[in-house]
Amino acid sequence: MNKELERIIDNVNKLPLLEGNWWDLEGSETNSFAFYKIADGRNYLFYYFDELVEESSAQVAEKILSAAELGLEIIHPSYIAQDTYVVFLSKVETHVDYLKKFIIRIEENEYMFKKYVCLFTEAEIKAVEEKLPLMKKKNEFWGNESLASLNSELHSQLLLRLAIKVPIIKLNFAEIQFDSIQNRVIRNIVGRENQDKLTKLNGNLISWCGKTSPEEIANNLFKEIVGDDYEF
Repeated sequence: MNKELERIIDNVNKLPLLEGNWWDLEGSETNSFAFYKIADGRNYLFYYFDELVEESSAQVAEKILSAAELGLEIIHPSYIAQDTYVVFLSKVETHVDYLKKFIIRIEENEYMFKKYVCLFTEAEIKAVEEKLPLMKKKNEFWGNESLASLNSELHSQLLLRLAIKVPIIKLNFAEIQFDSIQNRVIRNIVGRENQDKLTKLNGNLISWCGKTSPEEIANNLFKEIVGDDYEF
């Protein structure tokens, strides 16, 4: 298996996954691929490409799509397109703007299978390799770590990208997070029933109007109700 692909798969395997199994692939023609089949029959092909993506990337995108299709035909000739997903992986020097166009070109191609593109830097994968073994592996993995507070660290940037781009990762965080917000709102609204606090809140709202954008007003109001310790 390609070394960079192996690094990603090793880290993905440290996360809770949907029930399924990895297929053993043999032969040099499958060196850039990994294949995971989940219990309900859906297929997930991981394809690592090292083609240099430049600003004019149409031809590169077509080449990569063709290579993934050929890999599927070799690994699982009887695959059904609507039950098959391909995750395109590659290491880049840095996340430059034109790579966003490349990702869109791949992911929004409506032919063949469902597509995801996950690009990462050496610094990001190194950070994940360092931090991930220290984090608890549970079915509630994402519930144990606040996604809102992990938006600046290198390891969390790649973990969040993997959570979005690698559908075999089991995500159980949403209900826990929103329950927490709801409970905070209820507690703080009840706690703000005395007149002094309501007067202060009303004064703040008046001072914001006409001076800040609607988005900033909403953000400030949310923080007043929920509490300053919550970060987006």
